[in-house]
Amino acid sequence: MIEQIVFLCVGAVLGAIVGRWYGTVADRAAQWLASVRRARLGRQFEVSREWSRAIAAYRQWNLEASLYQLELIGTPSAPVPALHSRRTSFPEVVDIRTDPLMQCDHELQILPSSARIVRRYRRRGVRLFDGKLLALRSANITDGRLIELRVGQVNYFPYATLSYRLQRDISSRRRRGQMHHRHLRSFDAALANGLQPQALGCAVATLLTGSDGLYVAVARRSEQVLNGPGTISVLPLFGMECHALGQRESTYGLTFYNFVREFCEEFFDLEELVQVMEARRAEPDWIFQLPPARAVVREASQHRLLLSRTAFLVGLNDGSLNCTLIAHFTSHKFFEWLIAECRINWESATSNTAPPVEFVKLDDVRLDKWLDEHVMEPTSAVALDRARMYAAKLARDNSPTIQRGTPVRSD
Repeated sequence: MIEQIVFLCVGAVLGAIVGRWYGTVADRAAQWLASVRRARLGRQFEVSREWSRAIAAYRQWNLEASLYQLELIGTPSAPVPALHSRRTSFPEVVDIRTDPLMQCDHELQILPSSARIVRRYRRRGVRLFDGKLLALRSANITDGRLIELRVGQVNYFPYATLSYRLQRDISSRRRRGQMHHRHLRSFDAALANGLQPQALGCAVATLLTGSDGLYVAVARRSEQVLNGPGTISVLPLFGMECHALGQRESTYGLTFYNFVREFCEEFFDLEELVQVMEARRAEPDWIFQLPPARAVVREASQHRLLLSRTAFLVGLNDGSLNCTLIAHFTSHKFFEWLIAECRINWESATSNTAPPVEFVKLDDVRLDKWLDEHVMEPTSAVALDRARMYAAKLARDNSPTIQRGTPVRSD
């Protein structure tokens, strides 16, 4: 009898302790989940604040005229935080086999970086490794026409270091913007002032032909990416890489090679393409053995893909030289295949309320809303603005040849 009473007392005490412990753990877990939800919700406001802060800084410095002005998306004539020159022309059609605009030096240049800044990014959850990317060496602009871009390989951490310093430079309370005044006053100045490293990037408006019009692929960027986490972007959005292994160069042009690589990586989650040149292969064109890559080449070779440049910009947050592209797939069947087969990689965020990638009508008002709320990645905003210009031209021309897709040369 006494033993039963003792057991009952011990059980009651343990029950009370466990109950209190469980209640404390449950409360703390609920608080943590609430903070995560607040942080995710607040990220949109942080993105919007970064966009607005950059515009306000350039307006204060009387440099707003150097920024890209919107035409067909969002609020007309509203500035985008990216340097642009309407006077500069460039070759628009992207050839499969040759890319005379891009002259690539395959030699790797090792630049200094800050280990402290890299640690800060990693503590924030950014996925970083010191890989390789292409950066601008020099630009040849003659009589307002961009003739040639000489580019070469650099290591990645210096780019992360520069991004951090530029973002601090423009977000400081006094907005002195010393680095921006020195290097990023205008588009022409940004290409001539020797900013190191000036990474080379692309934002592609992937247009897909549906039965009721043109669709564009968009996604929300993951919190693990270096720049623009939480923003709405076009797909693919990428930094360019070299297209040679040693002295063995791809038989495809630099821009087309990078587009195919990133299309496969971002739409099909092919992790082995993250660092193509580190894949221990003997032939740089091994990526074209992959079924998605073969599908893109087939569309281009059969004149069902238009790939063209639409603008060049310089980013205020990282100093990168970015090219906006249109990749117009004109086949209904290709669109259906992509929807059925795509599996988005880690660079796009997952959500309980939206799929990781959305195929949105090009005239959907949500695109305008995201831009006016400043939650869109700036280069993607320009890519979409230019895509709407392209669609408007198609409607005006009403040409059967153009509607089928202007051929991308494959010879």
